[in-house]
Amino acid sequence: RLRQADTLPWRVVLTSRPSSWNQQLTINDTDDSHRIGEIQPLRYPDDVEPFIHRWFAHQPQRGRDLAAQIRRRTGLQQAATVPLVLAFYCLVGGREPLPDFRRDLYDRVLNRLLTGRWRGDEDRHPDAGRCIQTLRDWAWPGAEAVHPMSGVGTWADDILTERTGLGDADQNALDHVAMPLGPADVDTGRTLRRFIHRSIREHLVAQFVARLPIGEAVEALLPHLWYDPDWEYSASAAIAMHPQHDQLLRDLICRAARSHRLPRDLSVIDAGWEFRGLLARIMAESGEADWSAEIASMINSARIDLVASGRLDDLGSTALWGSSNRQAIEALLGMLAADPASIRGAEKLVNAVVQLSMTAADKRHARNTLLRLLPGKRSGLEGARFVDKVVRGVVQLSTTAADKRQARTTLLGLLPGQADI
Repeated sequence: RLRQADTLPWRVVLTSRPSSWNQQLTINDTDDSHRIGEIQPLRYPDDVEPFIHRWFAHQPQRGRDLAAQIRRRTGLQQAATVPLVLAFYCLVGGREPLPDFRRDLYDRVLNRLLTGRWRGDEDRHPDAGRCIQTLRDWAWPGAEAVHPMSGVGTWADDILTERTGLGDADQNALDHVAMPLGPADVDTGRTLRRFIHRSIREHLVAQFVARLPIGEAVEALLPHLWYDPDWEYSASAAIAMHPQHDQLLRDLICRAARSHRLPRDLSVIDAGWEFRGLLARIMAESGEADWSAEIASMINSARIDLVASGRLDDLGSTALWGSSNRQAIEALLGMLAADPASIRGAEKLVNAVVQLSMTAADKRHARNTLLRLLPGKRSGLEGARFVDKVVRGVVQLSTTAADKRQARTTLLGLLPGQADI
């Protein structure tokens, strides 16, 4: 179909996930009618707040309340730049506090999808508990499958489901979450379905594993802790949700280390940094107080290792893991002071500093350090871009009127000494 579309005289707009695009169409760089565009992530607050206000155009106070809540909670701001998560915030927010963890957010979203009141189905009263149990049973078999050679997950998008025996209200609710792709097979009664979004299936798989006995949960998770993108969220969420999560994580680490004791240094089992990435994702789904002191210390150390190595994509929930925040901020500011060659790298470092600066003292320290970086000897476009990233960080870290006055005074004081236009 792609090759056929390439021959037609019509204007064609084709969208695809980045992982599915592999230059299947012939794009002629010299032909003005050919264009490849990459959708950029949302920015906070420039894109996020207008999205919220348009969503709540008929309930403006709810929109203002939700935007204010995200403004107060730094941990929500980065997640809100993901369009799906932002839509979920709008579905559940505005009247009550948003949950700290994605797993709790998805629980609330699932309840709303199943009841379907937003679709005008107020007269239907499905049993949400039974529906979620059915959805978990549908989500698990495909996630359990692994590639025979690599051993990593091979999740197919489509799932084949048996007859449920549920009533019309429950069946209609299930169809809101796992859409039928056609009528049931006349002979077997089975229906081919697809979850409305992959992340919902990931959440259901995590719930399934979190309900397994600890030994079975270890066996289910162990093959997927390294180099398995399908399990990145499900594994961390399942560990955090498990009622014996501390012991489950201990057993997983010991099994990976082939030892009865926790290793002093995770690098002995983590040359590729995959396990420390898992621990960082667990941070995003739990709080420091949820773990024993020994495990919490290991998770905090993993975060510091990730920061020091420049792996900044998964820094975990900052509000609930304060012990490692200051160390991580110091490491990031030190890397910025070294004047990284990559402006893209500077942007990532500044964003990480902002994300980790939760307390007023952290914000003040980080802001003053960033301001001290500005008078350096940088010129030309490269220098201007560096200054742009740093100033943006200063603005985000200036939350009170006094902060803004100090930052503005310092920045204005730097302007007369600039020779570079």
